[in-house]
Amino acid sequence: MKYFILFIISFIVAFSITPLIRKLALKVDAVDKFEIRKIHGRRIVTRLGGIAIFFAFYLTIPLLYFINRPVYFDIFPIFKGLLPASILILLLGIYDDMKGADAKAKFTVQIIAALIVIYQGIKINLITNPFYSGQAFDIGMWSIPVTIFWIIFITNAINLLDGLDGLAAGVSSIIALTMFFIALYQKNFAIMAISITLAGATIGFLRYNFNPAKIFMGDTGSQFIGFMLACISIKASHKSATTIAFLIPLIAMGLPIIDTLLAITRRIKKGNNIFKADNDHIHHKLIKNGLTHKNAVLFLYSISVALGIVAFIFAVIKDELIATVLFVLTIAIFIVVRGFNPKIAKKTS
Repeated sequence: MKYFILFIISFIVAFSITPLIRKLALKVDAVDKFEIRKIHGRRIVTRLGGIAIFFAFYLTIPLLYFINRPVYFDIFPIFKGLLPASILILLLGIYDDMKGADAKAKFTVQIIAALIVIYQGIKINLITNPFYSGQAFDIGMWSIPVTIFWIIFITNAINLLDGLDGLAAGVSSIIALTMFFIALYQKNFAIMAISITLAGATIGFLRYNFNPAKIFMGDTGSQFIGFMLACISIKASHKSATTIAFLIPLIAMGLPIIDTLLAITRRIKKGNNIFKADNDHIHHKLIKNGLTHKNAVLFLYSISVALGIVAFIFAVIKDELIATVLFVLTIAIFIVVRGFNPKIAKKTS
């Protein structure tokens, strides 16, 4: 119940201030203009919604001092690096939403932000093998480049997923809740507090972001959320390397990870710039194949929930054979999603 209070407060804050951010975005002309590639069509929708998520998260976390003081002091060192780095990511997102930032500028700022949290001890030290209990490999000098790669990859994976109304916010909420329940099982109270607060903020924002969206989170929100999820998963692995380090990144975050890898592969095959946007993401294909905007989002929510359940089961079991079966099941889910064609399904039903 203590952590549920954090969820409720962050939800209320995000729900309350998002309309104010929308008015601000209209005043500064931070709007998403019509483009043929964009699914929302000719609607003028404001950006900068990520500001509401950012403030909902950081205004709520300090209240943990009154809810669970030992946990508050446990997570305080984490935020010595996380707060300045996430402010940097937020400012990058605001600039990108208003003026537009090129890939070089984005990566430069993201690397600096990653180095800030690394300096404060948020880094990947071990690569673990989930199929052999307790087996882990110290990556030594590779720790810093691997951590930078992971943070940048997840930050941009959530950004790329933000292609339909409510998709990135909803999937991110599911990932954060998955982290919370796994941390709850493992009694990792710091990660419980951080993940449930982030979930409350994104769900509170989702009220205005679900189709038809009144406001987009923009790069301001997608990069902030992606950055936070990447850092949370790293910090969680310090408590339970074998479980969290593999489950959260590879399974719970499976949808944005696979979509990003497919996008990079697709663009390389076509000889295109890997940073150039296209309309061949999983969510675009679902709509092309007959699903409505809302149904495509709800379908991908269900996939994320399924992956979250697999991740949780994977966290609590000890049998390597069952773990292997679940991992294969996860891959099968992605194959089904990638090849899903509603038109064919309708004809055969």
